[in-house]
Amino acid sequence: MPDSNSSYSDVIDIINTLKWPVVVIICVVFVAIYFKKELKSFFSKANKLSVKGVGMEFETGKEQSNTVQVQGVQEKYESSILENATKLFRVETINLFRGYVQRETKYDHLSSDREKFETLLNYSITIYIMKQFDLIYDMIFGSQIALLQLLISKGSQNQDIFGHYYNQAKEKYPDAFTNFDLDRYPKFLLSYDLLFIDKDQKVQITTLGIDFIKYLIDTRKNIYKDF
Repeated sequence: MPDSNSSYSDVIDIINTLKWPVVVIICVVFVAIYFKKELKSFFSKANKLSVKGVGMEFETGKEQSNTVQVQGVQEKYESSILENATKLFRVETINLFRGYVQRETKYDHLSSDREKFETLLNYSITIYIMKQFDLIYDMIFGSQIALLQLLISKGSQNQDIFGHYYNQAKEKYPDAFTNFDLDRYPKFLLSYDLLFIDKDQKVQITTLGIDFIKYLIDTRKNIYKDF
């Protein structure tokens, strides 16, 4: 997948047009259909893979289950997902979106099977990251976005920063925090790996948190949400 700004904008435009579940499934199906044998061979032999800065580790397990580790986060999935993906949609729908993916990735202009595989995998990873960021954005408070921006601009902070932002938001929007106490306020950010507490008990933003804020800005999302 090209790395230019124009290509990045094209990805954002097409994803904003299409439904998330369909796009993700089609990418997975596209890889599975064209590289079914290669995928089985690849995952049976490889235990590490790096795709344009995204490090992944694979460990084969029982019952055709694999453990995927992406930047320290482990998630189990069943290999049968790939095999059953085509059953979710009609052939006409799959073929329509296959064309979208082919044009977006310039699949027909790629020379080797390996290049095609890595391009489609990288495309799927990009879409999954953006999908995850959209889900986080739907749940995050505006004050939490502001807190992340502070950590980017000012660096690490004492943990009382949580209380400062929480109390400000609660004072302005009391109804929104009726069932959301101070203890849950930082746990949300920590659970999604947007920030962490270092050895000196300081609050720092993670690389994922920085990319999350960058994504909001690049996609022109409202970073001044309520609460």
